[in-house]
Amino acid sequence: MAKNKSRDLASDIIDAVREGTKKWTRTVKAEERSPASRAYRASRMTRERGTSIKEAAAQIMEAAYREVSGQRPASCQRPSDHVQGPPHIQKETGRELR
Repeated sequence: MAKNKSRDLASDIIDAVREGTKKWTRTVKAEERSPASRAYRASRMTRERGTSIKEAAAQIMEAAYREVSGQRPASCQRPSDHVQGPPHIQKETGRELR
């Protein structure tokens, strides 16, 4: 009877460890499949929050609007040639835009 109790105790411990590490195992496997998951977890785990894409865009929006809507007629405006938003956003957030 003593052997049976020790088996039950051992299996209970194994079950508790598996249950306790289930979420962590799922996270590690996701990170192995996708490196972006690792970066996402690192950003969630750190207390210091960086600048969001929305905040970085708001910083440059007014200047970009003035530059594009300057004295050129609407038919000649090509915002993609004049707006410096993407480089500014990438620099502020530290993330690459696609």
